[in-house]
Amino acid sequence: MLSLLPVPSSKDVGKLRELHDNIQFRVGCLDNLGVPKSQYAVVLHRVLMRCIPEDLAVEFRQRQIERAEATPRLAGDDHRTLTERVQAVADLMKFLRVHIESREDCRSAQRRAPPRETSLSSALDNPPTALSLTTPSVAGRPQPCPLCGSNTHAIKDCDKALSASEKRRLLQSKRCCFRCGKVGHTARNCRTSRTLTCSSCGGRHLSLLCDVARKPTDASGERSTTLPPAFRSIPAQDGQSVATAMCVRLVTTILLQAARVWAVGSDSHTLVRVLLDTGSQRTYVTRQLSMRLRCPVLGTEDLTVYTFGRGRVPTRYRCHRVAVQLRGQYSADPLTIEALEVPEVCSIMSPNMDRDILGELQVLGLPPADARPPNTRDECDISVLIGSDIYWSVVSGAIRRLPSGLTAVETSFGWMLQGKIAHATPAASSVVTTLTLAHGPADACPGFTPADMWKLDAIGITDTCDDPDVVHPALQLFEDLVSHTGSRYQVPLLIKHSCLGTLVDNRTLAESRLRAQLRRFRGHPDLMEQYHATISEYFTEGHAERVPEAPGTPENIYYLPHHAVVRREAVTTKVRVVFDASSHVGSNPSLNDVLHKGPNLNADLLRQLVSFRCYPLVLTADIRKAYLQILIWPEDRDALRFLWIAAPPSTDCQSPAIHEWRMTRVPFGAASSPFLLAATLRHHFASMAATYPATVERLRHAFYVDDLVLGAASDVDGLKLY
Repeated sequence: MLSLLPVPSSKDVGKLRELHDNIQFRVGCLDNLGVPKSQYAVVLHRVLMRCIPEDLAVEFRQRQIERAEATPRLAGDDHRTLTERVQAVADLMKFLRVHIESREDCRSAQRRAPPRETSLSSALDNPPTALSLTTPSVAGRPQPCPLCGSNTHAIKDCDKALSASEKRRLLQSKRCCFRCGKVGHTARNCRTSRTLTCSSCGGRHLSLLCDVARKPTDASGERSTTLPPAFRSIPAQDGQSVATAMCVRLVTTILLQAARVWAVGSDSHTLVRVLLDTGSQRTYVTRQLSMRLRCPVLGTEDLTVYTFGRGRVPTRYRCHRVAVQLRGQYSADPLTIEALEVPEVCSIMSPNMDRDILGELQVLGLPPADARPPNTRDECDISVLIGSDIYWSVVSGAIRRLPSGLTAVETSFGWMLQGKIAHATPAASSVVTTLTLAHGPADACPGFTPADMWKLDAIGITDTCDDPDVVHPALQLFEDLVSHTGSRYQVPLLIKHSCLGTLVDNRTLAESRLRAQLRRFRGHPDLMEQYHATISEYFTEGHAERVPEAPGTPENIYYLPHHAVVRREAVTTKVRVVFDASSHVGSNPSLNDVLHKGPNLNADLLRQLVSFRCYPLVLTADIRKAYLQILIWPEDRDALRFLWIAAPPSTDCQSPAIHEWRMTRVPFGAASSPFLLAATLRHHFASMAATYPATVERLRHAFYVDDLVLGAASDVDGLKLY
């Protein structure tokens, strides 16, 4: 889905229909594979909002906001939010389908109507005005392409192979401009050329008309046939032809008035990026940040947003006015501001300051407001935009001119920098396309097969899992330490030898996450009961045990935070306990950092999907609680400790006692868990290969994680497999 291309115009019905059908096909494939919509709803919603045209996205957002006004918000209602996301995807697909069908019906009606004759003189009676360059106009009947006469595309999209003289003759005969290709004016009076940039020479004309709009000449006065340096061909050797094209784009670095501050909520805080903009009348905050911090709602306002003047169609929003607390990195006092809650603040991003600029500020003793604190993620998106309403409540008015040419402005959050980075090297992005064709006798390359051309090692990557003679160190360690207790396999946790003794217990973070989860459960007592029953089942079935009171301290102790994952459509487990083995305090390593992740032992998914369609009869199965069927070594169980309460909170006991437990089975969320499951299945199949060779051969390539897919040619074969 991430590879889908956006549709630039809502009038392009063909591309909109193609986008809709592609998404329907991919969603159908996910549904057939049993993937719940809740797992990909967020990604699909973002892909759709990115791919549909801007005017459709704005119209859909307006409808969603108006619908949300009729439904009261429940702070911290995560499951309601998940349901809303799935419903939002369905609403967006329906909205897109209705728009496409409406466009198609209108187009069919227009085709049935008799064509209206227009002359060249009538087209010249209404010359374009400056207003038409900045405001949208009603689209009329599309003009045919002056080069090929087609009504299906504009001149900029024409792919007809013509020489420069032929293009000039056609444009001249149809009285078209040599810069933009439109009828009614000459290249000297072209106003559209102000918005055009040629990708070949950078001139003010269409790239297709580059050889028409300009006439480069050499010293003799003849027309030059030399290609630009980015498009010169490489001399080819005998027996092969080579063509290379390269396009380079330079980007100028501009610093905006941005800062990294702490946004403080009722029970949490997060690092966000703030942008100061005097061109904005109001202050805005993203809805995602507002709901995450549970910002109190102060009221509701209707906004009318104009883009590039009042000539354009305004966009209307109904927004919540919320209170947001911001605290700078160098101050302990928070600043409370009122902001309007919007889906997205802005799409521009201010680049990070490099070391030279930070060093320049440190020499002058100016604390940088946009510096990234250690052990925090690099936040680039703008979450809060401070407008003119509170701009001077943040800015003190003091400025400093730096030797580098930048301007430093003093604010409540530190010193912000603004201006062009003069000494920075412009970033360049290049695209190189190379085509090589060679011919020769087949025996000239012994051992060569056509499949070698698309193997990964052709680009310097070698997959050692495909080589049966190469054994991965983690797999070898597993085979040396795995054992069978009589009823179950017992496996090691696969802690890296170099990381032994480096784990920090992580108890403080695990306890704080537990208390936060209990607060979220207060509004969902039924979910609290299900989650408590699921964890209690761990204890009764032996999946977890109380931490024994043994003398001494084990070498590796780690407390796992955990949370609930609800799958209401699941058959076996509707509420699943998922552990967060990636959590850590400060710069200390997490459990996943010290575990061997192992190689990927899963079967080829493409092969399974193809095999699925090769048989008239299909058998599917699922290992019930596959991870929990495998025992963990007793020596490694202290690295899988977790905290849970003795009983659910009640009116008599609001704060029940917290007990320490540890997993005895492979947990969900550890980096080595998928490998341990796949390696255990592989080890089991190898031990049974001598007894059941045919069955083992079928099962070895039929499992993907814990799902089994088999096919049979007849009912008899199916019953035999069963």
